[in-house]
Amino acid sequence: MSSASHHSSAATSHNASSMSREQSTKAERTADAAKAFDRSLKVAAKEIDADVKMRAETLHDNWPALKKQDKDLQEQTKQLAKENDDMEKWLDKSKKKLAEFDDFDAIGEGLEDELANIEAMLDIMETKQDAGKYDSKGSKT
Repeated sequence: MSSASHHSSAATSHNASSMSREQSTKAERTADAAKAFDRSLKVAAKEIDADVKMRAETLHDNWPALKKQDKDLQEQTKQLAKENDDMEKWLDKSKKKLAEFDDFDAIGEGLEDELANIEAMLDIMETKQDAGKYDSKGSKT
């Protein structure tokens, strides 16, 4: 081998070795990045898992209280509905009584008219009694 060819083959060998090192370094960096990404995913998953487990435990622990709260709310709603019905019945009765008072008012006005007519008749009779001297029975004396 000539020295030029030896030199050329050494350079090629050096270039191949350099490329091989670059490729292995690149492959190592890619593998390291993948491992780091995998580790960060696992950490994030653990945090999310812990959060979900904590929320599930809280819901599970609070289930009896939530169930009681729901039952109490349903009972209060039924009680309010009953009170509402009672109030509507009371209001209907009150309206009827007011209507009766209106009837009494009309009756009272009618009685007032009758009393006014009776008073007018008595006034006329008194006037005639004074003029013609009627007795208490309305007969002329």
